[in-house]
Amino acid sequence: MKTMLAKKIGKLRIPKTAVLFLPFISTALISFFSGAQTVSATACDTNSWKYCNPLEGTVGTLVEAGTKTVQTLLGLIGTIALLLLVIAGLTYMTAAGDEEKIKKAKSIVTGTIIGLGIALIAFSLLQTLEEILGVN
Repeated sequence: MKTMLAKKIGKLRIPKTAVLFLPFISTALISFFSGAQTVSATACDTNSWKYCNPLEGTVGTLVEAGTKTVQTLLGLIGTIALLLLVIAGLTYMTAAGDEEKIKKAKSIVTGTIIGLGIALIAFSLLQTLEEILGVN
């Protein structure tokens, strides 16, 4: 039985190993795009028992870390949405009158727009909650 993603993308298959490594890849991408910097050797002595903050110099508070993470995730969601819209456009253009392919392309566009809308609504709700709670 095909998964929802396999139905939407069509012939593009995602191997099981890619799904297993997805958490590691996403963590690496988030740390890369969130602007995480390495701490110099003078700032933290690795031979001591002192705890070294891995985010030192990049974020000051947990709220800033959450904001950078949400911004990174929104960027990734936007990139994935753009990729899906390009795939849907290519599917639509190469349909050559095949009603099944046209229907598939339209469903990809619809699902992408709905998903992007949900992500933007969630972001605006988080911003509203920050304002109400006075987190900033």
